[in-house]
Amino acid sequence: MAHLNDKEILRIAKKITDISELGLELDFEQAEVDAFEAKNQVDLVKKKGTHDMLKVWNKRDGSTKAKLVAALRQCGDGSLADRVLVDAGILNEGGAAAPPTAGVPKEQTCEGALDDETIQEIAGELICNEDKLAFKLGYNYADFTKFQKLNHAGGYVTSDGFKKMLFEWREKVDPALQRYKLREALIAAELIKIQETYLP
Repeated sequence: MAHLNDKEILRIAKKITDISELGLELDFEQAEVDAFEAKNQVDLVKKKGTHDMLKVWNKRDGSTKAKLVAALRQCGDGSLADRVLVDAGILNEGGAAAPPTAGVPKEQTCEGALDDETIQEIAGELICNEDKLAFKLGYNYADFTKFQKLNHAGGYVTSDGFKKMLFEWREKVDPALQRYKLREALIAAELIKIQETYLP
C-alpha cells in the first residue's frame, strides 16, 4: 500500500481517540507522543496533535498504510484499521474485497486465499502466544480453550486444535484477504518468525 494522502490523514486523525499507545507503535519516543497529546488538549475537536503525528510519521521512509493498519490492530482498534483499508481501496464498505482497479492486475490489489498446507504448517509452529493470535483472529477465551483442549485429545499433544482454529477462521474471511489478515494477526501476536517464514 502507498503512503497516506492529506485527506486520509485528516479523516483518520479525527477517528483516533487515544494516541498514547499508537504513537509508540509508530516508533515515536514517549516525549514526542506526550507533545502530540498536549496539542490535542488545546483543541479536542480538531485533534491537531494526532494530525501532526500522522503527518510526521507519513513522511518517513517505509511509512505505508499497511504499517498503520498493523499498528492500529496492535492497539486493539480493528474497526479503524479496516476503515484505513476501505480508504485504501483494499476493502469495500462492509468488509468485502474491493474489485481491482481498472487496468491493474487483481494480484496487485489482493493477495489470495490461504492453502491448506500453509495453514497446517503455521498451526504446527504455534508453541507460544497462541492465545494472542486467537484473540487477534476474533476468538474469545472460551474458543481458545476449546482449541487448546483439542490439541491434547487422545493423550498426546498435537496441533489439531490450532489447525481447526485457523480453518474455521479462514471460512469467515474473504479469500482475497486471508493471507493479508493472517499476516497482520501474526505480527500483532508477536509471532514474527512464523510470519516471516510462511507469510513474508
